[in-house]
Amino acid sequence: SETAAEETEESTAENNEIFNQVIDKSEDLESYEALIDLEGSVDGAPYTLNAEAAIKDGDPPDLLLKSNDEVRTVAKDGSTYIFTGDEWVETTESMNIESLFFVTYESTLNSLSDLSGQLIKEETDDSYLFTYEGSNQSVYKAFQSLLGFEFGALDTSEIYSDLEVEVDKEDHVLKYIAYEASGEDDQGEYSMNGDVEFTS
Repeated sequence: SETAAEETEESTAENNEIFNQVIDKSEDLESYEALIDLEGSVDGAPYTLNAEAAIKDGDPPDLLLKSNDEVRTVAKDGSTYIFTGDEWVETTESMNIESLFFVTYESTLNSLSDLSGQLIKEETDDSYLFTYEGSNQSVYKAFQSLLGFEFGALDTSEIYSDLEVEVDKEDHVLKYIAYEASGEDDQGEYSMNGDVEFTS
């Protein structure tokens, strides 16, 4: 019978194969939208962010970014305009799309590929579901960096992560990720929920 290590190796290889197909497929993606909901709380103080991005492939790509339902950033034909709350301002320095909007399809896929060995795969009729539950620091750090949140000086060494990812079986496209991190230290409890939905 297979050892646990061999089984892990086999499932990692299977996961990698699926993510590689999704990465290959992403090169054909002309445009997509990403919806992001972040909710967090540190010791009872809440934090929320809702962002919506429409991205159209190109060199450089076009981007429309809404934050809490207001259009904040538009990048078109290589120029980037940011709404300050009073007026639209053109930013002169060339900004790469990741600096304007960190949860791109590509950055999400890269994070998931790096973690594929940690993920457990299930299948439904239409989808692959990848899940992770536990206190692995690399999972937490990948999503902290992807979703751009900080718990400041809190002790996150025992932080608990709960992740679910859905990939469309037929089209090999990433549909959503739902990530939750929670923990406590002597300063109190903290938590973060991040949901990202992709449509193309």
